[in-house]
Order: sequence, then structure tokens, then C-alpha cells
Amino acid sequence: MNEEDFIKNISVISLLKLRVSYGENGNAIGFGYYSSLPTYAYNANYTGLSGSSPTNVGNDNLTWEKNAIGNIGLDFGLFKDRLNGTIEVYNRKTSNLLLSVPLSLTSGFAGQNQNVGAMTNKGIEVSLGGRPVKTKDFTWDISVNFAHNTNKVTELYAGRPIPQGFTQIAVGQDAQTFYLRQWKGVDPATGKAHWYTDGSHTGDTTKYSVAKLAYNGQADPKYFGSLTNTFSYKGFSVSIQFYYNFGNKIYDIWDRYLNSDGLYLGAFNQSREQLNSWKKPGDVTNVPEISFGDPSGSYNHSTRYLYNGKYIRLRDLQVSYSIPKSIISKAKISNVTLYVRGTNLLTFDTDKNLPFDPETGAAAQSNFDVFIPKTITGGIKIGF
Repeated sequence: MNEEDFIKNISVISLLKLRVSYGENGNAIGFGYYSSLPTYAYNANYTGLSGSSPTNVGNDNLTWEKNAIGNIGLDFGLFKDRLNGTIEVYNRKTSNLLLSVPLSLTSGFAGQNQNVGAMTNKGIEVSLGGRPVKTKDFTWDISVNFAHNTNKVTELYAGRPIPQGFTQIAVGQDAQTFYLRQWKGVDPATGKAHWYTDGSHTGDTTKYSVAKLAYNGQADPKYFGSLTNTFSYKGFSVSIQFYYNFGNKIYDIWDRYLNSDGLYLGAFNQSREQLNSWKKPGDVTNVPEISFGDPSGSYNHSTRYLYNGKYIRLRDLQVSYSIPKSIISKAKISNVTLYVRGTNLLTFDTDKNLPFDPETGAAAQSNFDVFIPKTITGGIKIGF
């Protein structure tokens, strides 16, 4: 657009480009081969003899999950590209949603792959870059990107929610919404565990079985992105990148084993959080009274082990120095750069009760995952 007559004479604008796209595709990601076929395995042990058993119920009507994707983007550069960026808006509609639908175990199968619904993903992505300061010896470059996505299930077979472990897929909700019993805490007077009776949080109970499952946040982050600053002075350069993630919850699958309130004493090492257990009337804590075998059932899956997934991380810090060419040119070397680099050095603004690293996979569930390591490296880059 910047080459059009009515724009190219505007000196402020160095680039202006509008992009529009639309496409459709199909996928069967995550469902493997022969998912539509009823299959058998012939390696079963039947009272010590070889045997066969069905391994997949099959589905003759199974078809592709279909996606219709629309995108509008604007690329721009201003002040001779001292300021530049991209803004994109997208809308992705998925139909024939592929999901494993639970079956009655009396059928001999736990679930069947079916095309059962539809959902949408709408969002915006913004990338901005610029050079606020440029002098003979000093420059400051900055870049920032921001992404926001809204996922919503719009249709399911008969409108019935589909459990997916600790999450549930339901019409009107994010496809990865946590669905758990609601933990209230510990009664300071008795040390007993309490749960809310339902998602309204108006009543509570000491019986886990009475507490009803309810929605409690999504696994998908609502906002994420990064901020990078690079400062250069003569041969020296410092680059700092922060990454951020907000608006999601994460669940610790193993937390109930490490904080078992007495159930797994002698079987699993326990978290130091168990030292904060209730011991006498008046104690304010989130750990119930420890009792061998945990007769209260306080260790069971609930929002007790659900945490806020927000964080800001110093993802990358690099300091470098390039030796002047006047010094190295006689050695027939074009450039020599010495650098020190640190990754994942600091993490800020996390849930204070979170026992593990907040950066998890797409399912936002921790399963004794190894912490993302902090690393410091150094080196020399030589160009001939």
C-alpha cells in the first residue's frame, strides 16, 4: 500500500502492507493410525496361554477434523523503519471435532473416537519493534510481542460435556477447562479438611464425596508474549529478554502423593509443606491434621492442587564484545566476538504456593517434570 500514489508521498510511512488469507484443512492429529477400524491384539495372556483381545472399538463414520481459518494482518514501518510492526487478527472455526468419548465399561472399552462437535479460536497477535535511540556510538533496540487467544466450544453431541481427566470439554467453555471439586481449606478449630459443596461456594462439607465437581479456570493462557531490549555501545552489546504468561491455571498431579496428610507415610517422601499441618486449635494452615491413612480423604484430587499459572521470566541475558576490525584484520579474520549468556535466570510474579516450575506443556499439568534449568554459557565467535 505504501507504493500507492496517495501514500508514497507521506514521508512518515516507509511500509504499509495489508494481508488477508483464508484456508481450509483437515487433520487427525493425536489419534494415530487405523483409529476408525476395530482392531485386535494377539499377545494377551489368558490363564497362561496365548490369547487375543479387542484393542479398539472402531468407528466407520469417523472423518477428518475440519478447520476453516481466516486471517487479516497489517505490516507497517514508520520513520524510515525506526518503528515497525505487525498486527494480526484471526478466526479459526473447527467442525467435526475429534474427541475420545467415554463409553460404559460394560462395553469392554473405555472410549470411542468420534466427530462430536465444533469450537472456535479467535485472537490477536501484535509484534512491535523500534530503535528509540541511535547516535554515533550508542543504539537502543526494543521489540515486544503480545498474543491473546479465546477458545470456546460451540457444539457437542447432544450438548453433553466430555470428561478429559482433570478437565472437561463443555459447550461455552474453553476446551481445556479444569473440572474439579472445590477445596475450601482447613478448619482452624478442628484441623479437618473442608470442601465447598458446589461451584457457588455457598456451602461446605467435610465429606469429599458430597462435594460436587465444578469449573475452575482454564489450562490455556489468555495472554503471553515477550519484551526484548538490546543496548549497543561501540563494540559492547547487552541483550535482555523477558517472557510473560498470564490467565491460566496449572495442576500438580503428584502433589496429592507428596502432601498425602498421612495416607502415603512410609511409601512416598513427603513435601516439607506437611510440616505446616494443623496441630492444635487455632492453627491457621492449608494442611489438615496428619492422620495415618488419611481417613478424611483430603489427599483426593481437588483445587487444593490447582495453582495460578502466571509468571514473568528472564528468558535470556547476553553480554558480548566485538573486537575492533583494526586489531584483527591483519590475522585475516573478519570478526571476533566474546560473549556470556544466561538463560532462565530469574522468574517473577508466580503463585507463592506453587511447588514447581510454572512453565508447563499445553495441558498445564505437572507430573514430576524436571525444572527448566538455569544455564550460563560463554564462548568466542570467529568469522573468516
